[in-house]
Amino acid sequence: MIHLDDLLAAAAQLGARTVGPVRSRAFDGFSYDSRNLRPGELFLAVRTEKADGHHFIPDACRRGAAGILCERVDALSACDGDTGATVLQVRDTRQALIAWAGYVLRRYAPRVVGIAGSVGKTSTQKAIVSILAPAFGAPAVFDNDNLNDLYGLPIALGRLEPHHQLAILELAADQPADLDRLARLVRPEVAVVTNVRPVLLKYLGSVERAAQEIERVVAALPAAGCFVANADDPLVARMAPPAGCRRLTVGRSPDAEVRATDIGPPSPTGRPGDGAALTPRPSPRGRGVGGEGRPVGDEGDGVDDGVTFTVVCRG
Repeated sequence: MIHLDDLLAAAAQLGARTVGPVRSRAFDGFSYDSRNLRPGELFLAVRTEKADGHHFIPDACRRGAAGILCERVDALSACDGDTGATVLQVRDTRQALIAWAGYVLRRYAPRVVGIAGSVGKTSTQKAIVSILAPAFGAPAVFDNDNLNDLYGLPIALGRLEPHHQLAILELAADQPADLDRLARLVRPEVAVVTNVRPVLLKYLGSVERAAQEIERVVAALPAAGCFVANADDPLVARMAPPAGCRRLTVGRSPDAEVRATDIGPPSPTGRPGDGAALTPRPSPRGRGVGGEGRPVGDEGDGVDDGVTFTVVCRG
């Protein structure tokens, strides 16, 4: 649920103001395509290289939009004198959306797991959710699916509710510095990096530059955070979290703290993790990655509240 008061507060620096009568003070979600808008949603009038969303405000109103977030109000004249919606005007629709996302994350304060990497982010996200949902209760775990960039992630957060204790967020970008902005926006307590591959090099230039961009998510961790690294990817293995952060390696490598063995196709249940066995490597410090029945996040590693290593490994 999206609340008008939150939008006004978050986008105050962008001149947020209502135009005309306030018909609704809460909205069911964001819509960026008037053709797919559902009644009760807030329509985002965004300018892109292909089109200007302001031209579709009348169509959004006809389809039952409860709210309009826009930069210009000239299109309202085509709504037959009454939009039937709450109109919120700002100087920059995209920036207002990003500001709202940061505001609502701070207000609801879910614990954030940020997932970055060249490929495999969505499947990793689903695997993590499948493990944590039984432990915390499915209603407590939020995920953004693959709406994962600076535009899509705030739209996904339109589904975030106060009862969500955990937010498992896939983070992606095709422009330099966007991952840094995303990481500063969501402030992850745990960063999971899947791999670095030669994708999006048109924008990032090289695999090494891609690794630098992905590492920005790791660099955003707090001192009590946890970095979960793919031990089988040399570029990921080289990444270092800030001082004080826990670093947990996962992979097929014998040096991985959590080692994957007996990897095969998923079982008929289709649950992530059913096709592999995960084994902890004993730690000389006596704590390893938790041990049988020991909380993974013990001693401030960034994940706690009774999520045991047994739960994580068995999925």
